Amino acid sequence: MNPTVELLRSLGSPFEPTPLLVSQDKLVDLLHLSARNRMLFFYLHKIGLKNLGKLAYLYKNEQTSYERTNDAIARASRILTNANIKHAFFKTIR
Repeated sequence: MNPTVELLRSLGSPFEPTPLLVSQDKLVDLLHLSARNRMLFFYLHKIGLKNLGKLAYLYKNEQTSYERTNDAIARASRILTNANIKHAFFKTIR
């Protein structure tokens, strides 16, 4: 199976409720692929905290980065709102 398709199927879809189960051997390969596709945090989240093992530190780093991004977006939104500037943020978090 194409690695990109395998990554997407392992993440699941609202249209296909059962995600593809991936062997331990493939987890690392898909991890690298998810990082190249800027989906690392989502991939680690989907693996699940119980299955992370040695990858828990990586999950924590990605979670911290995600939270910093959310905080920056919230601050920018407050500034724009206070200045009565209509705005929308999109395609900012991956």
